[in-house]
Amino acid sequence: MEFKGISASALNVMMAYSWPGNIRELRNMVESMIVLGKGKELEEKDVREYLKVSVQEPLDRHLPVHVSKSVEQAERELILRALFEIKGNIMEVKSMLDEQRHTMDATQQPAKGSVIVRSEADQSMSLEDMEHRMIVEALDRSKGNRRTAARVLNISERTLYRKIKEYGLE
Repeated sequence: MEFKGISASALNVMMAYSWPGNIRELRNMVESMIVLGKGKELEEKDVREYLKVSVQEPLDRHLPVHVSKSVEQAERELILRALFEIKGNIMEVKSMLDEQRHTMDATQQPAKGSVIVRSEADQSMSLEDMEHRMIVEALDRSKGNRRTAARVLNISERTLYRKIKEYGLE
């Protein structure tokens, strides 16, 4: 079968793809694209369409590449990069919570599923104390209806029943 080749941009997309199926996936993809392409040169859009990789999706995998660094140095760099990404995510969540706190009126009930920002005194509570308090508040708001309280807390009824028994709220 006649084949005119692969463009440089298409080759770059193929090189950046993770190939979870390893060499077999690559071989099958190339064979299929050649047959379906009917001998034309394969372009980047053809490869992206075949791999179902969206244009917005970053193809950069941040994997260590064989360079003049030791394995430990490469791993350290990956861990640092992950930590910086996590820090960015945390900062984004903090700013969203601050924004929500400033816009929420004292008398206004928070929307279903939204995060309730607590005072500094609440923030010093243990996780168990906070959980206990949230269950009590949800039961109060739902007038003792456990199904509604579980839905408000976004947990299963079974979990709510277990927590009620655990905290002696029966």
